[in-house]
Amino acid sequence: MTCAEIRRQPVQCCAGATVADLLECLIQIRALEETPRRLQRLLESTTPSAWQRPGPRGGPAPAEYLAELVARERSLARRLLAAFGGDAGEPPSVGDPAEVASPTGRATAFAALRAVTLAVLAERSAGELGAPMPGEAGSGAVLADLVAQVVAWDTECLAEIRAALDQVAAPQGGA
Repeated sequence: MTCAEIRRQPVQCCAGATVADLLECLIQIRALEETPRRLQRLLESTTPSAWQRPGPRGGPAPAEYLAELVARERSLARRLLAAFGGDAGEPPSVGDPAEVASPTGRATAFAALRAVTLAVLAERSAGELGAPMPGEAGSGAVLADLVAQVVAWDTECLAEIRAALDQVAAPQGGA
């Protein structure tokens, strides 16, 4: 094998993951850190009532999407703590999404849960990021893939929230 051929080969890091895969995962973890800040900026740029109005084509209100983000993040934090948390057990109690009535309360709950997720991820080694998750070996769930899925969820949910808020801000009806 020539040097040029060797350079074209993906560098295997651990558990079959390439260095590029792991770098991508680290970038995606940074994206996860941004979601609470993006939500905060949306909250600061709108009125609380805008979050309660139905979305495009009568779809869910932005507050409902925010409740879904809280529910997903609670589930993710539980899953990560079960796999890696040891004695940490359950994520902090932030109230049921239905009980966290205001958009600000939901965003605060989401940020607290996301902090748990990020803390668990920050303690993972490169090998753990590229390997099947403990307790889920049969499922084939790799932590790096889960991170990518959560980034996609965040992106989709924030896009739906923005679309709904933009509809509220746009003039209704025609002249």
